[in-house]
Amino acid sequence: MTPLELEQCILLAYSDVTGEKHWQATRALAEYQADAATLLPLLQTTTHETVLFFCLTSCFKLQNSTFTEKTQLWHLVLHISSEAPHVRTKAAVVLAYLLQYAFQPCDWNTTFQELQQEAPPDLYFKTLIALAEDCDFDSCGIKDVMRGYHKTTITTIQGQPTIVAQLMDTLLRHVSQHDKDETILTLAFSVLRDFASWVDVTLLIQDQVMMLVLSSLSSSSAGVAAVQFLQELVSRGMNDERKLELLQQVDVLHKLHVHVNLETVDANPIEVVIEVAKLIDVTGQELISIRMDTASLDSEYTAILQKLWLQVMELFFRCLAFDDIDVSGAVLPLASRIVTTLQNDDMPALQLLNIVHAQMKYPNDYQFDYQDDDEAEEEVYRADLRKLYQKLVRACPDFCLQFLCQALANLSVPLSTSPTSDIEAALRLVHHYCEGIRPPPGLKTVMKQPTFCAVLTALHQSDVVDHPHREVLLLYYDLSVRYYPIFIKEPQLLPKLLGGLSGERGLLHAHPRVKSRSCYLLLRLVKSVIKVMRPYVETAVTGIQGLLTNPNGYQQQLRPDDALYLFETMGLLLGKTGLAPANQQTSLAQVVSPHIRSMEQMLHSDFLQRDPESCGERLAASVAAIAYLSKGFKDPPVEVQLVLAETISITLSVLETLPENDDVRSKTFVLLQRMILCLHTKILPTMPRFLRLLIEHCTTEDIQDLAQLLNQLSIKFGADAIPVIDPALLPFLRKCHELVPSVGEVVASASSHVPPHLLTEQLSVKKLTFTVLQHVVTYRLSPVLLSPTNANSLELVLGTMNEAAIHVQDPVVKKACTTFFRELVDQWVDDGSSNEAICSVRAGFLRFVLQVYIPGMLQCMLSPAFDREDAIHARNLSEFANTLFLLKSRIPGNEFEQNVICGALASLGCPPEALTAFDQVTTQQEMELCLRETLKVLKQAQQTSTST
Repeated sequence: MTPLELEQCILLAYSDVTGEKHWQATRALAEYQADAATLLPLLQTTTHETVLFFCLTSCFKLQNSTFTEKTQLWHLVLHISSEAPHVRTKAAVVLAYLLQYAFQPCDWNTTFQELQQEAPPDLYFKTLIALAEDCDFDSCGIKDVMRGYHKTTITTIQGQPTIVAQLMDTLLRHVSQHDKDETILTLAFSVLRDFASWVDVTLLIQDQVMMLVLSSLSSSSAGVAAVQFLQELVSRGMNDERKLELLQQVDVLHKLHVHVNLETVDANPIEVVIEVAKLIDVTGQELISIRMDTASLDSEYTAILQKLWLQVMELFFRCLAFDDIDVSGAVLPLASRIVTTLQNDDMPALQLLNIVHAQMKYPNDYQFDYQDDDEAEEEVYRADLRKLYQKLVRACPDFCLQFLCQALANLSVPLSTSPTSDIEAALRLVHHYCEGIRPPPGLKTVMKQPTFCAVLTALHQSDVVDHPHREVLLLYYDLSVRYYPIFIKEPQLLPKLLGGLSGERGLLHAHPRVKSRSCYLLLRLVKSVIKVMRPYVETAVTGIQGLLTNPNGYQQQLRPDDALYLFETMGLLLGKTGLAPANQQTSLAQVVSPHIRSMEQMLHSDFLQRDPESCGERLAASVAAIAYLSKGFKDPPVEVQLVLAETISITLSVLETLPENDDVRSKTFVLLQRMILCLHTKILPTMPRFLRLLIEHCTTEDIQDLAQLLNQLSIKFGADAIPVIDPALLPFLRKCHELVPSVGEVVASASSHVPPHLLTEQLSVKKLTFTVLQHVVTYRLSPVLLSPTNANSLELVLGTMNEAAIHVQDPVVKKACTTFFRELVDQWVDDGSSNEAICSVRAGFLRFVLQVYIPGMLQCMLSPAFDREDAIHARNLSEFANTLFLLKSRIPGNEFEQNVICGALASLGCPPEALTAFDQVTTQQEMELCLRETLKVLKQAQQTSTST
């Protein structure tokens, strides 16, 4: 391709024209192999920016270029004609690339001279910036050459200026010629910033450079780059004495005090003020590090340090108090370090607290709109302030408590008329006070302080609950719930708070956020102070029930979770406050009966036919409400059980009507789990009907809920749950196999092509199969495996559990499967039972265990993946050893010796002394130790065989 053809191809490919020619040009460029014979002439003659940019980009792909071609490319790019910023930036990157890779160290001095003499200022600066960004100075040696070191001796070359010194002279010359050009100034300071970490300090702190820095602080972009240069200079690594000398010589802190206004917003460009704040943060942290080791400083340097510290602290406080969150936030790291490292005598606690308290106050126009990006930044800043306040409390708790008291005393009274920003900030001090108290938990500690308790008492006795702003109200409620022990000490304070939360200042508030938050906080409050809630039970339950059954649709105004909070609150009030069983029954019936009637009406309404989805959501919410209502009862009396039992039939009707509705099934699971705890065995007669529907319509989304329900039945009722589990077990296993491929596909991951993420999902469902079967046998429900319903599937169940125990590496699965077999061996092998079902399968089961399970497990434990020292694997080894001991102690005759000792163990090459040890085992602990030592010997033999 000729240069002209390449130019036409580039222009066509990057034009707005579409069609066959455009496609051909694009394809030709994609296949183009960069060569100097085409690129260099085109780079020299073209005037099109698009073509220039393409050529410059292709320069990196040049292969096998001669030194002459590289030199020609250097000069072409050095004199690039385009003024387009993106083209000149790309040209600078090419020049930096050529400096590193096209020329030898012996050529760098000449090359840099050409760059200084021939490159325009902007291209010169951009090349140095690109060199700093892309070059690994330490590995390629450019840094040493630029600083004038001999390559071998690392000594400076005498009698000639270094490349760096020449570059600095050129930089200052360009700047003096373009001192009004902000772009040039910005580029110059960017170069200084990038080179500041390794260039000779004396070159960087020349008077001309420092004057240039100070004169640029009034401009935006140049000022930002100038201060960033100072940040790099201050943070440069050096010993403490040299750092103090540098700061004193530059005198940057005093000069900033003179040239930057840190009190008046907009006196300087805000971007510059932000960078100045970062510089003060960096300088302060450097000085703190030196202060931590003042013993190594003599008196002269100690005096310098003290002077600099006073300067930096004055600037720090101005920045922290500045009326801009970005400026103030920039010095928060320094503030945090001051608090955590300085002793109380050195720490300016009062100044810090005054500023933190003032900055906590939201602006007057703050709308508390948490979806607004600007206000979200305000919230992040205040969250950082609160963390600083916590550290202050940790450092000087008594002083902070005095400050907190004074802040509250300074509020205008009554508190309901206090300015929002003032009272909100004061309440924040109270709310977060306990977070900094040590020892934890801070709540218990602060509630032992009489002064703090007096503050809480005064707050609750005030009219703060009548404050018009919703955020003040919510903060007061949050604070009240956090420090709930005050109500147990002084229960007379509780009615006012309950009235606020449950009235127009809470549940009935016009703003949805207040309404929603009040539902949650009322629940938390009732949970926390349930001991003193007895006098308010009837009133509270009647009031909440009235709201939820309000014909104006109060419940529809709440989020679903908020309504559930209220139902749980009612349940707690009825179940945990010491009401007599008869009173509990009456009150609970008054809550539940209207609820059941509304569900029945909906089931028989035309609305169900017209919109089953919406109807399903409402019915599911009603089922969940009953479940949450029952949370207040643990082991309830018979009177309460009678009321709760009435909810079972209506819930079953809902499930039978809408079995495919995901919400209905989900909430039914929740209710059944609660009823198992409340109704005990009274729930069992209806469980088969529930389980039949739940299993039939189960999906991958709720299969885990179904497994948990089956496990809960096994754990809670044991053998009493056999009539429930028996008809459900096989359908559950089939459902699992429907939802995922067979276990063979899951465990044979080495040969299958199942993607890893899908394999994980499959195994997560399979785990449920294994854990359910484990629970069935662990809690003495193993007769269900032998029932007429499931007996024909016993061999498949045993095979599935065996495959998983041997081949699945997941530790949870291995534990479930090894426990399964240990429990079955314990229950079925010579248990003295004359059970006909067990006797009929005992021989076959024993043969399977001895000839399939045990050899497979031994092979598994010899695999590299099994680590007997690992805690989880050790637990599985212990389970397997227990199984072996049960077999040895219970099998009559020499069947264990023939199948295990002389069979499985001998076939693995087990030494004779180990076989003898197995034969002489008398306890489970001895069996485990013997198995562990045998595995160790066999693995060592495997390793020796592999190495040879």
